[in-house]
Amino acid sequence: MATASICKFVLEVTAFRGNVAMRLRLARVLALLALAGLHILTPLAAHAACREAVNSTLPMPTWTWLRGWRADLAAPTRLAVDGAGRVLVTDPGKGQVVSRASDGAIAFRRTGLGSPISIAVDASGNTLIGDRDRGRVTFHDEQWNARHALGIGDGEFGLPGDIAIDPAGGEIFVSDTARHVVVVYSAAGLRLRTIGAPAPSDDTPAADGLFRTPTGIAIAGNELLVADQLNFRIQAFDKTSGAFLYCIGNYRSSSFFAPASGPARTLGLPQGLWVDTAGRLYVADAYQGQIHVIDRGNGALIGSIGVLADEAGTLHAPSDILIDANGRLFVASANNARLDMFGLDAYTDPERFAPAVARIVPERIERPSAATRIDAFIEVPGYRALDIAPASLRINGLTATPISTLDGDGNGIPELRLSVSGAALLPTLGTGDSGTVRVIGTIGALRFETTTALAIVDRAVVAPPPQVTPPRGRGPFSRYFKAVRNFKIPVRKSSPARRP
Repeated sequence: MATASICKFVLEVTAFRGNVAMRLRLARVLALLALAGLHILTPLAAHAACREAVNSTLPMPTWTWLRGWRADLAAPTRLAVDGAGRVLVTDPGKGQVVSRASDGAIAFRRTGLGSPISIAVDASGNTLIGDRDRGRVTFHDEQWNARHALGIGDGEFGLPGDIAIDPAGGEIFVSDTARHVVVVYSAAGLRLRTIGAPAPSDDTPAADGLFRTPTGIAIAGNELLVADQLNFRIQAFDKTSGAFLYCIGNYRSSSFFAPASGPARTLGLPQGLWVDTAGRLYVADAYQGQIHVIDRGNGALIGSIGVLADEAGTLHAPSDILIDANGRLFVASANNARLDMFGLDAYTDPERFAPAVARIVPERIERPSAATRIDAFIEVPGYRALDIAPASLRINGLTATPISTLDGDGNGIPELRLSVSGAALLPTLGTGDSGTVRVIGTIGALRFETTTALAIVDRAVVAPPPQVTPPRGRGPFSRYFKAVRNFKIPVRKSSPARRP
């Protein structure tokens, strides 16, 4: 089986559907998978037929695109929800995990985690992080202290692609994308069993239970669902025995693209999975740029959410999904560098905050302040700077004056430049060597808030040197000064002129 690094793939394809040309930028999809450390394994043979009915009795959920949520993300990859309803997103591009509250506020941002790719939260509040580069899954307690790892730690996995925790017994399931298996652990982290096996590397069919690059996984009742990415199907197993149950999707072609003739392939590159309370299976398709909604009972495609395009609200290489308690669908859209949010059916939207980014110029302030003004450059990703309400702007509680709109950092997104008195700002920064600058405002119905640090430098006051006059009669030059003081120019008296 040929193996090629996705990092080196740059491919652009034009696919025609009827008279409409749709440009499919596969480079974006491949860039996502490269970030995850995946490799394309060229599939050569078909597997047995899967469930793929035409019609379903389950209704397609109505959906509404709400917004794109940007919080200084590079490549959001996997999602999880904790006991407080916060959505956690891994970002291996910046080595961070970002948590957002249900109202849109950033709950926390954890860095220094290596290359976090997969994530899950157990019933005790521990967060499990899969590190792409170290091939390990580590437990972090509620204070985010690293406690222990699954199995042997480093090298336990070729690539921990996704993590799912069984709510019934606490067992931990990890898809090893590079080794083409799913590994099961106890709640304490002890290795128990393996589900599935790698598909053959020759031209034989990929039989039931064999994987080519397993990615997203989900648990629904007694079933373990696995996105068998390069067999273009979803496989279902008994979560306890590991016995194969059924599959959804069809291979149809060894090509990465849809077959030239015959029925289209249901799944392009299946990634993240989610099952809702109605039993519908949601599949993030990184190639087709959509979220497919499938009837698990017969494999019928009920419908799809989103399209691959360049407009706001559309998806590029969606890699994971989840539905929160408010009925909102979150999509980690890696090549959009954001989370896309959709409202499903009778959803509620408690969103109140939009993430923002601030730069302060100058980067430090002197104490006492010599600067007459301090400028803040504000960017609310996904929103126009012109839509920020000027009267709402505050910097550390002080009224800020909008000056202009410009792209100050050269990233192509306009920033709003604000100004505030340096002398007024200094007392709000505290007495240390740095202070926190908090900028707040409103944009539409949302409030944004962001903080950044400002260095404080004590400015030394230099007094003029005192003038010292040496005492009279002392010092090495006293005789000289005395001689100068007493020196008198002799005046010669003229004698009377003689008469001839």
